[in-house]
Amino acid sequence: MRDSTIWLHDRTGDHQLSSEGSAFNSKLSVDGTRLFYLMQSGESGSSLWVRTLATGASERVASGSAVQPGSTIRDYAVSHDGRQAALQIDNATGDSRIWIVPVDRRSAPRQLVSPRSEDSPAFLPNGDLIVRATEGGRNYVYRTGSGGVGRQRVVSEPIVDLLSVSPDGRWVAAVAMARDPGHDEPGTVIYPLDGGSAVPVCNFDCTPAWDLTGKFLYLASAWDSTTYILPVKDGRGIPDLPTEGFTGIADLQSDKRAIKVGDVIDSGIGTSIYSHTRQSTRRNIYRIPLPE
Repeated sequence: MRDSTIWLHDRTGDHQLSSEGSAFNSKLSVDGTRLFYLMQSGESGSSLWVRTLATGASERVASGSAVQPGSTIRDYAVSHDGRQAALQIDNATGDSRIWIVPVDRRSAPRQLVSPRSEDSPAFLPNGDLIVRATEGGRNYVYRTGSGGVGRQRVVSEPIVDLLSVSPDGRWVAAVAMARDPGHDEPGTVIYPLDGGSAVPVCNFDCTPAWDLTGKFLYLASAWDSTTYILPVKDGRGIPDLPTEGFTGIADLQSDKRAIKVGDVIDSGIGTSIYSHTRQSTRRNIYRIPLPE
């Protein structure tokens, strides 16, 4: 059995915040006072929870089965003002749809009407959403109003995965399609949302995400379970990166600017406050009688 727990690291050390069920995918609110996370318990689908850090009180924001019977929440985003959450929920046909729910639960969830499957939501400062949409068998980055209006493609190139959006709404990180599928591996890049060429980040498994202040870029590496924190260049919104990006984990490890954290950061503020997920595995041996 595999379980995961949410931890918060601050200047005094690590603190476990979840104990029941299996908690994962944590995200700090923009003001740093609350921590959102998904939790799965038993056979039921995952639910979105929020914890007030000052008091330790936790409450459920929404459950996938309550929004749409038999479904589960695959991913989510929280608006900059902390009042709304965008939930990625898979429907009966296997397509993903985005639902908007109020964090205070004072009104009913509403689905964003879309002609195509959409997932990986992220809020922009003005309340619009960035999503990954499937079109013609390929994935693209789209922008849409929180009411589902004004939908437009904002990155012309197809992508594999949508990873994160900068707090100022100027950049989006994604796994790009390989230009030559026969020879090239897909790479992680950062696209400017106002148009322009992609900025290569790395050619191996790394996941970029900005801290909540926008002053640092977290590069989480699955190779060594480490997050490398790079300072963002003032006025540009991203760090100075090698022309071709980091071509291997050794390049990133040797970068003298990088602050190394021995955790894969989920969400954070600067270099000393961040949330992360720890996984544990329990195995049992059973004695089974054999037929004579």
